Amino acid sequence: FLRSNPKYKYNQGYHELFGMIYYLFCLEMRVKDDDVDDKYFDLMFNQKYIDADAFWAFAGLIENVEILYQEPKSDYEPSFSLSKCSEIQNVLFKKYDPEAAMKMHSREDPIYMLQWLRLLFVRLFGIQESIPLWTKIFVFFPDLSLIYYIAVALL
Repeated sequence: FLRSNPKYKYNQGYHELFGMIYYLFCLEMRVKDDDVDDKYFDLMFNQKYIDADAFWAFAGLIENVEILYQEPKSDYEPSFSLSKCSEIQNVLFKKYDPEAAMKMHSREDPIYMLQWLRLLFVRLFGIQESIPLWTKIFVFFPDLSLIYYIAVALL
């Protein structure tokens, strides 16, 4: 992916996102029923296309979540993702659970939340538990706001 997309550089976690996508494509493979004579079935559920399908799905995912991996523009301002983590903890969480937010206010930076957002919760929940969550996330994709509200719920 990085060879064919030089504008991106490798970021920690890309392999986990790709692994999840590849796993999901493998789950989608079906055994063809002999009664079904459908050329589209053969095209869509053919195991020899898993690598290419996973590659293009990953490319689309990275294109849309790239903002969560961007470096800070300067040494004096946080990255987009760290700013978003602060907003989740200090604005959204306070809005929906002010009492719990007051107890949590002692934390300086919500850096712990970065892996939740960047990995779309895969490391937090594991593969099997992440499948239904990813289904819901991708219903609204490329809008990332559901990811932020899931983080609020976790807090």
